[in-house]
Amino acid sequence: KKIENKAEFAVQTFWDESGGFFDTTHQPGALGVLQLRSKPFQDGDTPAANPAAAEVLGRLFYLTNHRPYQERARETLRVFAGVTLRRGIHGATYALALALYLNPPAHAVIVGTRSAPETQGLWRAALRAYRPGKIVAAYDPEEVKIESLPPAVAAAVKIGQLDRKAK
Repeated sequence: KKIENKAEFAVQTFWDESGGFFDTTHQPGALGVLQLRSKPFQDGDTPAANPAAAEVLGRLFYLTNHRPYQERARETLRVFAGVTLRRGIHGATYALALALYLNPPAHAVIVGTRSAPETQGLWRAALRAYRPGKIVAAYDPEEVKIESLPPAVAAAVKIGQLDRKAK
């Protein structure tokens, strides 16, 4: 839930309705270069903010099924699509975010009481399996709101609620 709160804060504070995220908030009365707002796209020593935001929002969508996350990720990718080829290796984070958008990741869903040894064992086994980009999520049927989950995850949670054994 904390990451969702941070994502919502970023969208409310830095989102530009034409797509992408600004690097600073709007500051009326700012002087000089503080008036300038940019939308970082090009990787340097660290991944660029906009492609990284698109990747985070994409992963949040796959975990929560909250469509606005996917829409913001798509719009962020769209706004920078025309400059990607000219950036070479400095567009690597964009390429990763685009790959996530186009190819949903493997999603291991563990449903069971969070503290149960069976649930913990399945969770650890899923984390150990080598699969780049995978999402491993454990859901406790007592704590989760089924209607807020992606359809396949919701179906798994419903099955878990029937027999109370980790799956």
